[in-house]
Amino acid sequence: MLLLALLVGAALSGGAGGREPEEPASSGLARRPNPVFPEKAECGTWLKPLPTHRKMGSVYHTIAASRFDVGGVAARASLAPPVGYAVARLPMSSGADGTIGSVLLAGQWLVPWTALLDEATLQSWSSAGGLKIDQFPDVGFTIRASVDTRELSKNESSSSYSCTVIADVTINGVTTEVLVPRAVLTLSRAGVEGSGRRVKGDVLSLRARWKLRLADFLTTGASGVPPMVDVSVDLLGATVPPEFQAEGSEPTPEPAEPASPAGERKDAK
Repeated sequence: MLLLALLVGAALSGGAGGREPEEPASSGLARRPNPVFPEKAECGTWLKPLPTHRKMGSVYHTIAASRFDVGGVAARASLAPPVGYAVARLPMSSGADGTIGSVLLAGQWLVPWTALLDEATLQSWSSAGGLKIDQFPDVGFTIRASVDTRELSKNESSSSYSCTVIADVTINGVTTEVLVPRAVLTLSRAGVEGSGRRVKGDVLSLRARWKLRLADFLTTGASGVPPMVDVSVDLLGATVPPEFQAEGSEPTPEPAEPASPAGERKDAK
């Protein structure tokens, strides 16, 4: 009976020659349910905000990125800005110690792997079974909240704040909580200049840098996946979507559409 039990245990564990692929190591940060992402607009350059986000504050669609770097991987030479939006609102007042209520309330972005990694890296990561690009084609980033918000500067046309962002990163159908410290957020009135051009609508700029453990989502090492990468972003958003930033174009009302879980949606054609 003991011998039979040992044989059954070996078979269930895959045996010496049939071991299951190694699972990604966890950093200890909280695993989260996969968030719901909205559909992309028909043009593919912006996300249709979730109704709950619309009620929270002003929606700023990402229209440009003066910086979007992922260090430690063979990224494409020029990365397009992430497709998504941030939700923010001006605070009512500040406390005696300078603390104020949250300014950055929510946000969601999607970055296709095909727009992030070069072809050789995509093939290497996918062939090793670590990257399930057919099933989960995008990296998802979701802002759940921001804390420790402090006012940095304020004048008649703009105001700047620093905060710690509590967010979820979704890769390969796995969602893990991340903390982004010392993010800098600037809100400006309509008509300001941004990225060397005049922007339609009120403007938001978001500057942040953090470390991301790919080992929380992918098997690292054998497929060339580094365990850790540095992410740096400097994004420009506006209340007018990028599709309507060109002169002569006007935004149209956005119909409410059902959303689907991250990684399982189909982009609008």
